[in-house]
Amino acid sequence: MISIDSSQSQIRLLEILPGSGLDDIRCSYRIISLDVEVKYQTLSYVWGESKEHKSVVLEGRAVNVTDNLFSALQTIRSLSESEPTILWVDALCINQEDAVEKMEQVHMMRHIYARCTNCFVHFGKASASETGASEEDSPQVARAVWDAIRLVADPTPYSELPPGLATPEAQAQAGQAFQFIDKGPWWSRIWTIQEGVAPPHHTLLWGPLSMPWEVFVQFSNNAMDLRWPDNLGLNFFSFFPGGVASDLSASFTALEMAASWANDRPDPLEMLWRFRYRNSSDPRDKVYTILALLREGERPLPSVTSSDYEISAATLFKRVTIDLIRDDWGLRPLIGFRGEQKSVPDLPTWAIDWSLPKQNSVSDFWAHNEFYLDFTADRGLPMLDRDLLVSDDDNSTIHLNGVKFDHILASSKPIETSEIDEVAEVWDEITRAAEARGLRQDAAAKTFRKIVFRNMMDGKFLEAGRDSEWRKGMWSNQTLFITGAGYIGLGPSTVAQGDEVWILSGGRVPFLLRPREMRPEHDHAGGLSDYVFVGDTYMPGLMHGEAVEGRLDEQRLVLVH
Repeated sequence: MISIDSSQSQIRLLEILPGSGLDDIRCSYRIISLDVEVKYQTLSYVWGESKEHKSVVLEGRAVNVTDNLFSALQTIRSLSESEPTILWVDALCINQEDAVEKMEQVHMMRHIYARCTNCFVHFGKASASETGASEEDSPQVARAVWDAIRLVADPTPYSELPPGLATPEAQAQAGQAFQFIDKGPWWSRIWTIQEGVAPPHHTLLWGPLSMPWEVFVQFSNNAMDLRWPDNLGLNFFSFFPGGVASDLSASFTALEMAASWANDRPDPLEMLWRFRYRNSSDPRDKVYTILALLREGERPLPSVTSSDYEISAATLFKRVTIDLIRDDWGLRPLIGFRGEQKSVPDLPTWAIDWSLPKQNSVSDFWAHNEFYLDFTADRGLPMLDRDLLVSDDDNSTIHLNGVKFDHILASSKPIETSEIDEVAEVWDEITRAAEARGLRQDAAAKTFRKIVFRNMMDGKFLEAGRDSEWRKGMWSNQTLFITGAGYIGLGPSTVAQGDEVWILSGGRVPFLLRPREMRPEHDHAGGLSDYVFVGDTYMPGLMHGEAVEGRLDEQRLVLVH
């Protein structure tokens, strides 16, 4: 591969020679600097999981590419019959085996996309697996989808339906195929955020078909506003069975929000959570892609100054979590885990895992964040000391100051119902378990706790309107518990007997910490105790500083691993 000098803003471009049909795709490299105005186009696509590869001829040598990339290159070449196409493609224009070059080029990627004349967005090959039709019928079905999008975007030229949409059966088939466009893998990739907002223009590709991005945007706007040409007999519900274009709305809203980050100073914690559930082959890209959307020179996370692929995902995620705590002046970054198991090896219990969970996700930052500012559990404690947060070189433990209040006596299984009466049965079970473990309560105390429990689950402590949001967002994958002193609470799915309730500096809600099994090598000067992080909780009677009153002399530092 021809060498480049990233310090001079150099990139490789492909010059794709004209050709047609089954001709070999032949191309060569052209080296340019982004400091000089050069016209080129870019490609946004899904690498794909297919193990099938095809080859292109690059600088006279056969080079393997994924099936999806080959399909995209074929279509792009067909759009320029006589002139070479100048194109930037990540898989072929970055040396994927050179970690240093990859880091430097990824750092430049926003500029690469922003300075192109057009970005081709390749949804897929329009194959049978995408359209739901047979291989023989797939081209016609894909064409019908394209016709429907154009018709809804601007029905003016149409006096009747195109042939591929003329019958209810044909519309149903096109509607099924449209689901791949509406919910397909392009929308779920982390990199497509940047590729969707940085370029000045886009062209959509699906198999051999192409369409200006503006047409698709107009289609989406009309569908979301229910401006639908039903006078021609096109059935809205064939394309949007739920009766609303919610997926399209969410996708375009996300792109609009990401585009605004180049001008605003967004909350870095909410930025990263906004797209946490997007896919990436490298978990580190979940951070690097989002930070690349910020305006030049904006560095909300001081420890992440470049896209460094020589550090592990665990090292990166530890640094990011510490930066987020310092940026927030508090422990809001540690809410909403709900006991979700981490996928990245060697990640401390307190660090946020930005990769997709191996099993179903149970975390819900947004539900917890909705109510976090309502509470002041740490009222009376000193502010979080950002300078003392970490002391070891590899950031594996954090120092937190706080007051231990109580311990867990009994807990339930994770809540899997939205019916309050069924949750009440779970409450009765853990009450009996707590009594068997020594909780003493007379009939009045038992009745009082049940009232507190019902109010907690119903969100009665919130103003009208927000209680329903509490019931909707705060039950799922949470656990009910009772403490040794008889307090009740709602916490993560991993709550266990013996977990300790702590009020921590910088934490507006109580947190659960689990004593770590001590070994001689973990003894610490000054008597610091070792814990692992369990999660945040809601506990009636402790949410506004009550647990701190009269206990300031009990403050101590703990190490959380």
